Amino acid sequence: MSSAYLRLTLAAFAIAAATALAVYPMLDAGRLQQLIDVLGAAALLLLLVPLLWRGRAAWLPLFLLGAEYVIAESFGHADAVSIIAYSAGLIVLFELLFWLAELPPAAAVDTTAIGRRLFLLALTGIAAASLALIGLLTTSLRLSSTLAALALGTLAAAALLAIPLLLVRQRQRS
Repeated sequence: MSSAYLRLTLAAFAIAAATALAVYPMLDAGRLQQLIDVLGAAALLLLLVPLLWRGRAAWLPLFLLGAEYVIAESFGHADAVSIIAYSAGLIVLFELLFWLAELPPAAAVDTTAIGRRLFLLALTGIAAASLALIGLLTTSLRLSSTLAALALGTLAAAALLAIPLLLVRQRQRS
């Protein structure tokens, strides 16, 4: 498969994911509709930077999308499914942008490598959704002892620190 075709496909999926992430908070923004609209539009506009310049400044649209969601949901009602789906969507968009940045400019790409990468992308999305679910569940727990709270906090911190480490190791192997 041609790298150019794969690059175009990944860019289309990244644009579709970013558009869905930008539009969702706009649906129930309430009195902050104008601010939410501006943040969503700016995020979609800034998405062009990592798409055109091989992943550079990918944090900008991701930050704006996250800020848009937090602002919209802090003045509205955020249910657990919404939070889990949105956080997993941000992680998947991040992975799509960096997969796009790692593609060679003009070479053939092995279809088994594409399948393996799609499988890892799906696992990353599932892991992000699971971690968001665990985070939501732990906020509703009432721990009676300080030791239990400390142990739970340590496990959560270890899980959060392990994700970037695993992603860096994964990138070094490929």
